[in-house]
Amino acid sequence: MRKPKSENGRVSPAQEYDTLRDELNQSKKYVFERPLAIVGVGVALLTAESVQYGTTLPALLTGLLLFNFWFTVNRLMSASRIVAYIQVVLEGDAIWRGWETSLREYRIWIKDDPKAKKQIVESELDRKAVPDALMYYPPIYQIHVAFVLLCLIAGFLLTIKQPNAINIAATVVLVLLAGIFARYCWKWKPRKMRSLIERNIVIWQHALGIKGR
Repeated sequence: MRKPKSENGRVSPAQEYDTLRDELNQSKKYVFERPLAIVGVGVALLTAESVQYGTTLPALLTGLLLFNFWFTVNRLMSASRIVAYIQVVLEGDAIWRGWETSLREYRIWIKDDPKAKKQIVESELDRKAVPDALMYYPPIYQIHVAFVLLCLIAGFLLTIKQPNAINIAATVVLVLLAGIFARYCWKWKPRKMRSLIERNIVIWQHALGIKGR
């Protein structure tokens, strides 16, 4: 994340707030544009006239979708951490120490006995306060799932049509990638992602000393 600039070299809370808001907007742009670009290219390739080793295309597209899904989850986790920081620090009661310093405290807290910290977060999570800020995630999630299924169908059909060694090998790779993708989909299903901001609020409160360590 780029650091905000000021004339005297020091960063103010207002400057930090603007920088974090810019980071959130940029993250949302990436989250929306990347899957649409992949889907657009993928549809064009899958609907084009088949080539001799056509199953390699669905396998490649599934790999791209898997990477982009991981990228999307990573971006949303980062965005949730920023939103929670804004609520707890810049709009809350925590003493402002700056993003980088606070983020260091955040990482120290969650890495010290992770299992115990996970239990703390679960026990203190206010599920009634879970916001709808990440509700654009479900349609993106569904786009990824639908297109991976399309790649699987296309891959099997192309292999049945042209059962050569490369197509068969590509189908094996395709199935493996789809299995990894399914695992990530289960781990980061929309219901779990929806509570990310509220979970991060609990972590920030503990990491910055608002609640007992």
